[in-house]
Amino acid sequence: MVLPIRLLDFDRSYQQQTFFQNRPADRLSLTDVPQSRRLCERLALETIRARLAACAPALVTFIGSNHYHYVTALLLQAIREPFVLVLFDHHADFYPSPAPDLISCGSWLRNVLDELPLLQQALVLGAGRDPRTSRLARRWGGRLVMVDEQQLMRDQAVKAFLGRHVAGRAVYVSIDKDVLDPGEAVTAWDQGHVRLDQLTGLIRQVRSMARLIGCDVCGEADLDPLTPHSLADQVLDRNNRANAAILDAIGKSGKL
Repeated sequence: MVLPIRLLDFDRSYQQQTFFQNRPADRLSLTDVPQSRRLCERLALETIRARLAACAPALVTFIGSNHYHYVTALLLQAIREPFVLVLFDHHADFYPSPAPDLISCGSWLRNVLDELPLLQQALVLGAGRDPRTSRLARRWGGRLVMVDEQQLMRDQAVKAFLGRHVAGRAVYVSIDKDVLDPGEAVTAWDQGHVRLDQLTGLIRQVRSMARLIGCDVCGEADLDPLTPHSLADQVLDRNNRANAAILDAIGKSGKL
């Protein structure tokens, strides 16, 4: 199955990657949008929203660095039917924003839970254990369900969990590669220890049980210009392989 994909170019993360070759792919340049890294100001957010709206529809959007994960909020706002969000992420991403007019890579999920009535439930898979996260999660009751990294390793239990929550439903999947072990991908944030084959297996399970209405992937590395070429090449190769495996899992796990 050949899927339409979209590459968001905030930081030229994909210039030296090849996972998207031989696929219909749209590139959207966003390098000129100011005040958009980690913390995004309202005007910048509306600029990004307008450019996304002008693009052709795509099932899969590659966002770039984790710093821009808040773009998922814009993609979810465009959904016009009740849906479930399945989020693979080492971080909870529902912390309060530092200011009312800002959205961040760490607050976007809070925004969508508060503002999107069509979001029936958010399943956060792979976050590290944190007492503060547990306290904050009570705000949304049963609309937010957390499965921490240790629980995610229990294959049969997670499969049963997914069956209860996504079977037969419209599902959007958001993937931050920081959920993966650093040996599988290198990102801009601290990372978990999930294996790539575990992640892709779970993606396939979701696709086989649910109706996938969209997906995004972030988690590219921050490469300093002074990074030795040999190290940069290793990082790019690792992330390219991870992106290819994720895209393959999305495209070979059921019909659209």
